[in-house]
Amino acid sequence: MSELNQSNRYGARQHQNDAGASIDAWRWRRPTWRDPRLFIGIVLVIVSMVAGSVLIDRATSTQQVWALSQDVAPGTALKAGKNLKLVSVNLGSASSAYVQQKQLKADTYAQRSLHSGELLPADATSQQSKLNMRSIVVQSSGQLLNSIRVGDTVELWQLPSRNVAAVAPTPSATKAASTNGARRVAQGLIVDAIGGDQNAIVADKSTSVRVLVPAEQVEPVLTAVGSGAGLVLVNTGSEQ
Repeated sequence: MSELNQSNRYGARQHQNDAGASIDAWRWRRPTWRDPRLFIGIVLVIVSMVAGSVLIDRATSTQQVWALSQDVAPGTALKAGKNLKLVSVNLGSASSAYVQQKQLKADTYAQRSLHSGELLPADATSQQSKLNMRSIVVQSSGQLLNSIRVGDTVELWQLPSRNVAAVAPTPSATKAASTNGARRVAQGLIVDAIGGDQNAIVADKSTSVRVLVPAEQVEPVLTAVGSGAGLVLVNTGSEQ
């Protein structure tokens, strides 16, 4: 009886060993071209290589877009070589927001103030000037600091008469001085051009500045210019 039990146990162990050897052989069997795992692995490698190539190409690709070569005011005609230059930049998904090389059309105008070095936004241009403004040259008294640039929005102030300021401080003179004090002539003017070097401090007694004046303010501006009184442009710190 004991010999029979030993024989059964030996047969069982032998069967387990054979089964284990068969499983190990299946696991370590070299894959063939018909093995689906090999095909899936090759596909994954190819997909990862293509995806990596696309990402690298997008990260290093650049587009030719237009940028401002000088400050411009609203209503200014935008011309290549005059106030525009081509630059190579990598904008990625934002490329549609700017005017690219082949998108610049004739008779393109700035619809707001733009400064030198700024990329030309597509929404800041138009095929026609929509501004109802007039161009007037103003002589700004005193030094015009470089804080005023082309495209800035300014106010026009008229200085008080020097004769009134020199009168002795009598009651009548004080009343005249208050009547003839500095007053604001117009607001919302846009600097279109500055005489001389606009990037330097102008030391002359007056500086010639061309401003764009809203149509409804042309009359008071012309009256102030023709009065002979001193005029000063004050930067409001805003842009159109």
